[in-house]
Amino acid sequence: MSRKLKFSINWKKAKARVQCIHARIGNGLHKAITTISHNYAMVCI
Repeated sequence: MSRKLKFSINWKKAKARVQCIHARIGNGLHKAITTISHNYAMVCI
């Protein structure tokens, strides 16, 4: 996005693409954490 002209149509498209990728990563992490928390009584880091 740094190469795009800020607030142009292509900048908005690139921003939407990046947001979609970040949301997908967040959803995967949330799913993994939920699975771990349901399967184990205590989790230590």
